Amino acid sequence: MKRITIVIPHYNSSKKLDRLLKSIFYQNYMENIEVVVIDDNSSEDEKILLKNIIKNYQCRFKLRFFENLYGKKGAGACRNIGIANTTTEWLLFADADDFFLPDSLKYVDKYINKEFEVVFFRPTSIYESTQELSDRHMIYSDLVDSVIKKDSYSNRLKLKTHFLVPWSKLISTKLLKENNLLFEEVMYSNDIMFSSQIAAKIECFTVSPECFYCVTSDKNSLTTTMSKEILESRLDVSLRQDRFYKECFTKSDYKLIQFQFISWIRKSVKYKFGFHYTLTILTKILKNRSKIIVFKRVLGKRFKKKHDALIDIKSD
Repeated sequence: MKRITIVIPHYNSSKKLDRLLKSIFYQNYMENIEVVVIDDNSSEDEKILLKNIIKNYQCRFKLRFFENLYGKKGAGACRNIGIANTTTEWLLFADADDFFLPDSLKYVDKYINKEFEVVFFRPTSIYESTQELSDRHMIYSDLVDSVIKKDSYSNRLKLKTHFLVPWSKLISTKLLKENNLLFEEVMYSNDIMFSSQIAAKIECFTVSPECFYCVTSDKNSLTTTMSKEILESRLDVSLRQDRFYKECFTKSDYKLIQFQFISWIRKSVKYKFGFHYTLTILTKILKNRSKIIVFKRVLGKRFKKKHDALIDIKSD
């Protein structure tokens, strides 16, 4: 019986999905892994390529394919289909344009027989165009490293509340299904509330110094493009998350983990969205009683700098 399901949402990126599936196929750990791919209404040309790729890999390892036919588009809806159709004890989430490092999935083996609810791994990242090291992973690897260096209450709290991407962590299927934890079915930042709800629920988690997942950066991805619609949608999710953390954590814990929202003002100015739009953004933040700037002596300079930039690289 398989122990781990890798859930992969896909949309119009069959060539990159082929790279991801190839990176899984060449692992020396396939006896415990199944893969679920969910297509999010790709174009007809892409669907032809996709089905050929799926057929090719179904001959090599256990791979199930679904199509998102439920009306709501987006990676969140696709990931929820994956969760609903998994029967394994553990879940890994991967994006179709990322990949696993060679012979690296073996690192999960030491954790699958233990009672952890989540295992956080150190990720890495590259720029797609140049294959050079990117900085997209740095906040998350720094969070893991902080716990490895000093396993303190505050470091563990920051890790679980700020590691807001679904990839590079091993998640208990039981945790998700018993608490009905699902991704939001929105186009942008669908994973923020999912990760935040996990943070509020988990008690038994650990970190791993090993790295098995590489996330890619692309100038045209949802994480790098910006419009008024995208900015406001992402801001709304972050404001909901801020309210959620206020409700779920004690005042002292919230002070340790709360976000500052000055970056949203900076974004509006950077992209020249105009004075009135920027004022609208500021008003939303103030009505939510969220902090524009947070002064925290407990944070080291390096983490403080990363903390300031956290919202800038939240995933799609």
